[in-house]
Amino acid sequence: MMNNPWLDIENNCYKRITRDLNLFYAKSLDDDYLLIIELDDVPINDRNLSLKGFELYQNEENGKYKIYLKLKEQGSWEIFYQLCNDLVSYIQTSKYPIDKTVINRLMTWQSFLSSENNSFPLEKQLGLMGELTFLYEILTPKASLKQALIAWVGPEKEKQDFRINDVNIEVKAYLDNKSNKVHISSLEQLNPESGSLYLYAFGFRILDNGITVKDYISKIKSSIMEQCPEELFDFEQLILAYGYNYIQEYDNLERLYRYDANCWKVENNFPRIPIDIKNDAISSVLYTINLALCNDFEKQDSDLLAEIKRGGADVYP
Repeated sequence: MMNNPWLDIENNCYKRITRDLNLFYAKSLDDDYLLIIELDDVPINDRNLSLKGFELYQNEENGKYKIYLKLKEQGSWEIFYQLCNDLVSYIQTSKYPIDKTVINRLMTWQSFLSSENNSFPLEKQLGLMGELTFLYEILTPKASLKQALIAWVGPEKEKQDFRINDVNIEVKAYLDNKSNKVHISSLEQLNPESGSLYLYAFGFRILDNGITVKDYISKIKSSIMEQCPEELFDFEQLILAYGYNYIQEYDNLERLYRYDANCWKVENNFPRIPIDIKNDAISSVLYTINLALCNDFEKQDSDLLAEIKRGGADVYP
């Protein structure tokens, strides 16, 4: 249960969110909930921003620019609080200037909030379920939930989905009516910059006794609260970065039942387009691999976990 940080703020007052940044929860004279972000020099370019349910404006005082994000309906304070936490986290960790960080993150939220059909594409459901399944059912039992969460780098736009020590893992998921073919969306996906690479694929069926992405996320959050509650916020940010808004009620979530799981080591003559074919004139690459024809490269989970252990992770035999 989230605590409402605006309840103990008087009208026309504010409360600093974090000691090292000028970020504030505030209330207006009219009892509006606000987030205030203070910039040192330049204002943000908000010409293309229109956030459903919120009002964005800024002003200048004594050479400093302040960004105001106002919630239009107090009944929606939970998603506003989620947005504020997300912004604070990205501002604290971003390598970019604060103005660029704010505008980029608000544009991501704009796409969330502009959704009218409350749907989450099946392809995205499969992809997220595959990555969560690998995190929770393959990595966590052999390392720890905290290590698995740290290793999940895919939502942060890394080339592969997981990286633990010097081992990269690309996770794919497919429906049984699609055979076991997977799509590779870039040259880099199967050509890591360093270390070894494994491809892990899950097969799912849509069945009544399956589990939705929403329910699986709730299951993992419960485990995080028991084992490493300090990681909950980071997990929620990863889910958001993937493109799933866990507060939004999606009306098309399928019940997915995992019926298959296999692992391959991507090495030597594994069927992939080599990275050295890269050319500035080629803007994108998408190809399909039939995993049924990759038996020579198939490995056991124990092979993958043993290599991770050799790299130094606390993985038991």
